Amino acid sequence: GQNWTLINSNGVGDDFYSVAAVANNRAYIGGSSGVYVLDVATLVSTPITYRVATFGVAVDASNDVWAAGQRGAVQRFSGGAWTTNNFAPDLLDVWTTSATNSWAVGEYGFVFRWNGTSWTRQTTPSAAHLYTVWGASATDAFAGGDNGTMLRWNGTAWTAQTFPSTARVFAVWGSSSSNVFAVTDIGEILRFNGTTWSLQTTAASNATLLSVYGVSATEVYASGVGGLVMRYNGTTWSTMTSPNSATTLFGVWMTGSNNLLSVGSDADGAVGFAFGYNGTSWTSSPIGATKALTSVWGTGVSDVYATGDGGTLLRFNGTTWQSTVTGTTDLLWALSGAPDASGGAFAVGYNSTIVTGSASGGVQASIRSTFTSPDALALSSAAQHDRKASGAAAAGAARRSKAALARTRATRQR
Repeated sequence: GQNWTLINSNGVGDDFYSVAAVANNRAYIGGSSGVYVLDVATLVSTPITYRVATFGVAVDASNDVWAAGQRGAVQRFSGGAWTTNNFAPDLLDVWTTSATNSWAVGEYGFVFRWNGTSWTRQTTPSAAHLYTVWGASATDAFAGGDNGTMLRWNGTAWTAQTFPSTARVFAVWGSSSSNVFAVTDIGEILRFNGTTWSLQTTAASNATLLSVYGVSATEVYASGVGGLVMRYNGTTWSTMTSPNSATTLFGVWMTGSNNLLSVGSDADGAVGFAFGYNGTSWTSSPIGATKALTSVWGTGVSDVYATGDGGTLLRFNGTTWQSTVTGTTDLLWALSGAPDASGGAFAVGYNSTIVTGSASGGVQASIRSTFTSPDALALSSAAQHDRKASGAAAAGAARRSKAALARTRATRQR
């Protein structure tokens, strides 16, 4: 050809990163939401499996189309169908019941399980993003996510539960498998009684709730945006005095009503915060210059850990917080370990990153001293390239919002 002409985008508002042409005036285009096909002058989306930002598209000698992009995605179109050669979704939560049993959940309905030796992917009935997981035992667990998705594990399979909300389920915790609480992005608090889920209450102004944790059926706490903290006494939920209304509280953990910890960030997701509650009042817990904190978990009052942006992992010894080298600069969303400190300590985050602790010496030693470089469930050289190609990690969970999971890494670096 000799001239450039403007082609109607057919309502597509994506950024476009790459193009590869094939015969018969057809071209494939990689964009911020997957791959598009251009037939002559008509642009339409393809039914690619994972609609992530796609930075590279190529056509081989057999006219098969290859697409590569975020989350280490390598997808191939051949014989009229897309297949996936590699994919490493963000992992958003992890829960450990023992040294030989953990679950990690994340985007696109991914669930992985640890059996004490290795991680394997489990089949789920949903492709919805899963933000949270909690288990009462190796044979009974719950996972929640987008559009009111609630899954339950019975020791053999994950099945979908009837759930009376279409909101995003951000956290789940229970005192037993017949007394489970879930919180949502519109401030709902729901309870499972062993048979059905029902709505208990809704936070004022539908404030987003991001975490729920307790020590018994009559001592449960939830936290969220605007420094919101709510308490359940076994009968009713009430709003507590906020430790700081200008913060977003992503995680809450406790050993009892006189020892409650919550972590989070400022509204911009640039600075991390930690607060302690002694049963009467909140105090700020000095953590030094640190990035946004995303979760908190521990084995006792002098053995508490918090994850955050930039590969942050902090340990609280009952008096002070100390930083731990994790071997990654990726955002870590959550961590968990065996309740008896026997092992199974993991922190999870971007691109299926799992930071693994050694079981020797218990959880304290494994997290504090001997954390190794991240082990990725499906991470290949393509995923490593994605980390470089898609730019630096987002500045923090609060900045981009766990609700939206909107990546700010879409700008391609060359």
